Amino acid sequence: ATGKVVPFAEEIITSPVSSKVLEVYKKSGDRVQKDEPLLQLDLETIRTEYETKMESLEMQLNKLDLQRKTIASDLAEMKMQVDIDEMMLKRTLVSLNNERYLDSIGASTREKVREAELNYTVKQMQLEQLKRKFENKKRKFARWSWITRLPRGTWICCSRRLGRLR
Repeated sequence: ATGKVVPFAEEIITSPVSSKVLEVYKKSGDRVQKDEPLLQLDLETIRTEYETKMESLEMQLNKLDLQRKTIASDLAEMKMQVDIDEMMLKRTLVSLNNERYLDSIGASTREKVREAELNYTVKQMQLEQLKRKFENKKRKFARWSWITRLPRGTWICCSRRLGRLR
């Protein structure tokens, strides 16, 4: 009897990465077992590319962390300035009330009272402006504060692991 032998199953093998084949262990028609290597790929290029991308990611995350720390520092400084300006506003109000009292007993002039009122209004507006800037900065900080560096160089972003860095 004559006939043609055909394989039971045939598979086309593809690689998820573009790489150079270093060595071929099996050739067309050879029997293979499950998990048996067929060839060896040159993974050095891929490893180098991976390390380059991880280093780039680490640099970007370090840059973001620096920006977050800068914003946090600016925020603390602005909060201190808001507190100082609130104290100055209270002091200006005391001066205004003193000037009004002095005017009521004839020891001051209406002009000095108007000047104290104007001074108080200006300081009040400046404080409100600073408070708005502070709130805007706080919102900006909230956008950066999700970046956290954990032990062993693992970066966590939005509760997802980005990668492990050395």
